[in-house]
Amino acid sequence: MNKILKFPLHAANTVRKRIIADRLDKKALTELIKHKNARSTDGKAKVVFIVQYIPAWNKLQPVYEEIKRRDDMEAFILCVPISIKNHEFFGTIRENDTYKYFKEHGYKCINAHVNGQWFDLECFCPDYVFHSRPYDTFMPVIYTSGVIAKYAVVCNILYGASMSVRMRNTIYNRDYYRNCCYYFALDKTEADFWNDRYKRGVRAGVQKAFSVGSTAFESILDAKCDKKSSRTLIMWTPRWTTDKTVGGSNFFNYKDAFLEAAEKDGDTDYLFRPHPLMFGNFVNTGQMTAAEAEDYKRRCAELPNTELDSKKEYAETFWQTDMLVTDISGIMIEYFITGKPMIYCTSDVEHEFTDCYKPMIAACYIVHNKKELHETIAMLKSGSDPMAEKRREVIKYYLGDGSKASVRTADIIANDYKQQEREN
Repeated sequence: MNKILKFPLHAANTVRKRIIADRLDKKALTELIKHKNARSTDGKAKVVFIVQYIPAWNKLQPVYEEIKRRDDMEAFILCVPISIKNHEFFGTIRENDTYKYFKEHGYKCINAHVNGQWFDLECFCPDYVFHSRPYDTFMPVIYTSGVIAKYAVVCNILYGASMSVRMRNTIYNRDYYRNCCYYFALDKTEADFWNDRYKRGVRAGVQKAFSVGSTAFESILDAKCDKKSSRTLIMWTPRWTTDKTVGGSNFFNYKDAFLEAAEKDGDTDYLFRPHPLMFGNFVNTGQMTAAEAEDYKRRCAELPNTELDSKKEYAETFWQTDMLVTDISGIMIEYFITGKPMIYCTSDVEHEFTDCYKPMIAACYIVHNKKELHETIAMLKSGSDPMAEKRREVIKYYLGDGSKASVRTADIIANDYKQQEREN
């Protein structure tokens, strides 16, 4: 453990010549060159998955399960409490809700916070570490990317989707990714963007993005089940913030229309699944009072055909629904893979969609107001679905050759580890 990468001196000198303007990147790159691939050589690659944001587990679970099946690799789960902000606990709760959830679901995992102490991950000697989200601010300092990069290879699979150019520039933030060695991308366009953004590290041989496909698709397809109810079930997923820089939200535009439709349409069920942060954020920003948020939840609960969905995972729920009504959201592409119709609600935010997601948006039903939304729902309920064939064509594009992204990801890690063993 803690062996330093054998980095060719001539290559290091070349890297130094290229780094002129960005002092922050220079420092980060120097650290990666110094510490990358610090690992044991006992024949098994030890991979740790730091889980905290449970809805993102469906991106990591397929890789975790694939590694567990292999004789030359080991997989471990480290559970970090969700109530961390600016590296510290917020609020009064100190229990590890993440650990409780994973234990209840049968996972063998490590509690990151016991008796006021953080688990010493460095002493555990991991070779590769995945975070569930690329945001260091939500981690205690001991588990931030810069700290972990000093003794292990930081890896990442995006927890959501970088659908627009603006979102992509926000999500691929330098605070986290400057310390990330390997990024596993949905397709070549995402990998190319990442490799260009972090080209200094890529040129130095200490960073790289790989086009492997979507591990989330595996989770969604594995959860496929027959719809049990004959009643139409419509799912609505408004975004958590009206901030235009991260996508905007239509909650306030459609919140009353959603409940009015449920009241009038007694033969249809409505499932309201807001982002977990939505109500809390609107209360914090003053756009709703706490009483107004609770009143809206109460109105949902009182309608017999309406449910407020707060479950941690959602793959099985997708298959029980008939259509999705949504703002721009990371779950759009995951729902899209079910083949069910999706109604995309536009807003006053102009989105420049990335090349990866343009085909999906073009295969959605796009609405601009309540009237168009109600008309589109009525059309789909009648059995008319003119976009169905177009969705099938786009799904083929996303699924590629049908091979599993989790296998490709595990192969890359295994080969990288073997290469380091040979060099050592």
